[in-house]
Amino acid sequence: MQVRPIPGSWKTAVIEILETCNSGRIEWTFTAENSWQPFGLEQEAYEILIMTLKHDEVLGHQVVGMLDGRDGSHTDCWAFLCPHPWGSPVPIYAKIGIHHSQVHINLFSLHVDDGSEKLQNAIKAYRKKYNRR
Repeated sequence: MQVRPIPGSWKTAVIEILETCNSGRIEWTFTAENSWQPFGLEQEAYEILIMTLKHDEVLGHQVVGMLDGRDGSHTDCWAFLCPHPWGSPVPIYAKIGIHHSQVHINLFSLHVDDGSEKLQNAIKAYRKKYNRR
């Protein structure tokens, strides 16, 4: 799995949409909605995502082939890790795709990391290779 810094333009577009809390612009998949439900309201998810994406350098994995739920078009999709809302050392795995028009986003995944630690290990290796914290 290859990780790299998530582009600033992508982060800015996603943050702007998340800050609206507009359900017409943020499409949750059934899986993401059910996985997040024990942690709280949608607005609380948006706060964690925004807080994470506002860091200068957020490392993530670009996910190819994620389709928009509304029209089936490809999205510009990134997976990244967020702090657990209850302070657990196990992070939350998030996967968000921007629709080609950047009018709305698809929130594909938002759940406790699956335990495989692939993304965590890839991020650690990137930081070690490039001497980043």
